[in-house]
Amino acid sequence: MTETFHIEKQTLDSSSQVEISKDEYYEGQRARALAWHAIYMEEKFDLFMRNLIAFERALIDIALNQALSSDHTSYSIRDGLAQINLQIVNLLSTGRLYVDQSEHHYSKMAMLANLDPTALQSAKSSEYDSSFGYRVSEALRNHVQHFGLPVHKASFEAKNMEQTNTSRQRYSVSPYISKTELEKNPKFKKAILAELQAGNDGYDLKLILRAYATSLGQVHESYREITCESVSDARVSLTGFVQKFPGDELDLSRKSISLALIHRQGSEINESGKVLLDLTPIDRHDTLQRKNCHITNIEAKYISTEITSDA
Repeated sequence: MTETFHIEKQTLDSSSQVEISKDEYYEGQRARALAWHAIYMEEKFDLFMRNLIAFERALIDIALNQALSSDHTSYSIRDGLAQINLQIVNLLSTGRLYVDQSEHHYSKMAMLANLDPTALQSAKSSEYDSSFGYRVSEALRNHVQHFGLPVHKASFEAKNMEQTNTSRQRYSVSPYISKTELEKNPKFKKAILAELQAGNDGYDLKLILRAYATSLGQVHESYREITCESVSDARVSLTGFVQKFPGDELDLSRKSISLALIHRQGSEINESGKVLLDLTPIDRHDTLQRKNCHITNIEAKYISTEITSDA
């Protein structure tokens, strides 16, 4: 049975096709698979970053409400704690999702592009070993899934800030974990409990979670460096197929939406071997990379609307 390979437009009003070789077809299949794993990596890291922003925004909203509202009842305080717990649970969950699922996507990319299969795990291990915040956050994620909530207490502070000619008040919110509370969980990782100082029963989760975000940001930056050339080559390969097909050369993404690589055996199309050439997901990959570009040293950054001068 004769095998043929083509680039074809998948619309009812078109029978246009461009013949390609078997090797070109399999190269397109490889490039497409690699590109999709790269897209998934960026999307899953973006989920984590969205939840980091939501956590930080929740703290700002609570502090703003504290400063401008008279509703300081025990109910409103408990509601604020619930909001913080919600955001931390989401952040820890998507952090774990990224840690676990990135290994799957990277292992596939390593096979497709002949990369070091241990490189990403090495980057994770290095960050885990060097970051107290990473280690505590991973243990806290397990605690949240199986035992209890992450926030054990919180401070709602209003502090007078004396400046040259003006007295101002600064409002802030700080959620804490307690070693005493964590010890109630018989399955909480003993090595992490040993790291928590016995005399310090309150650890600010802002510091811990920002350090965790810094570590995952560094892991993701390492992933990008490792795979940058391979992902770029896959993009060039897929774009090349789109350019082979006659039509609009000014908007390749739009042109690519209906194109596919087709493998025929005789007159029958191998449906499971169809390779869609749509470039718009690759455009999204690039957009997410640009969006999440400031992902290292997150723990050194904080957001403030404080007035810094009397002018």
